Amino acid sequence: MNDQEGLEEIRQVFFQECEEHLSVLEDELGSIRTSPDKLSKINTIFRSVHSIKGGAAAFGMENLVRLAHLFEEVLEKFRSGLLDIDQSSVEIFFKSD
Repeated sequence: MNDQEGLEEIRQVFFQECEEHLSVLEDELGSIRTSPDKLSKINTIFRSVHSIKGGAAAFGMENLVRLAHLFEEVLEKFRSGLLDIDQSSVEIFFKSD
């Protein structure tokens, strides 16, 4: 296998992992408003977004990196209590994934 094939294989793994992370995001966001442990869900969502951002950066996907970074910033506001999780915020997250 040459370098180009190896890179393409890694890229495909990244896309598979993205699908898994997006599934986690969908599940966690779908149940976050009714969860007694919102912070745990926010942390799980944050880890998934952060993983996507890291892989995207490795492949030079700057638009995805910027989107993930914004997603993380809002999650930090939820973590700190500066923002409350409501139906509107969940809908915005769903539109961005």
